[in-house]
Amino acid sequence: MLAEYAPWIIGWCFFALWCGGFIKGALGVGTPLLTVPMMALVLPPQMAIAIMAIPVVVANLWQFAQAERSTAVIARFWPTFLAILVGTWVGVKILSVIDEKTLLVVVGISVIGFALLQGSRFRLHLPDPMVKPAGLFFGGASGLIGGLSSFFGPMLIVYLISIRNLDKNQFVSSISFLYVSAVVPWIRPWRRSRSPSAC
Repeated sequence: MLAEYAPWIIGWCFFALWCGGFIKGALGVGTPLLTVPMMALVLPPQMAIAIMAIPVVVANLWQFAQAERSTAVIARFWPTFLAILVGTWVGVKILSVIDEKTLLVVVGISVIGFALLQGSRFRLHLPDPMVKPAGLFFGGASGLIGGLSSFFGPMLIVYLISIRNLDKNQFVSSISFLYVSAVVPWIRPWRRSRSPSAC
């Protein structure tokens, strides 16, 4: 896959992944939001997205394994986990047929939209009875966007920060658990990106 590209392109991709890892270590989220646009400067967008599959899964499995109260997180967010799984499967199906220009537009809108949302004063506040039902919506939307672009984080961040009494450690363990739901649907585009036709 990457071996067919010039050394400077491979070097740039490693630098992009290093930057993503630094952001992940500092904030607990945000790796694809930075890494995918950087790699898409030198690689086809579908390949840049597919390359992120393994690092994202490994990082979040490790992060979730280190988290406290992981059993409570699973019990609380399993409906959202399933919604992400379904949404990601749909997004991956679209990714396999979407053209490159449209995909770049989707990636660009996702990055700009999240930046504007985070910079605004808008904050969603969910009452306790609405946490699980809202998780189905945000999980499905996150999976759909993530399957297309690998940007699972924006919708999940909006959802999790809207939940009362969710401290920093709980936030990190929750979002790590939810990210893991992307592993199964993402296997297919990763395999496809290794074929000569995708390079």
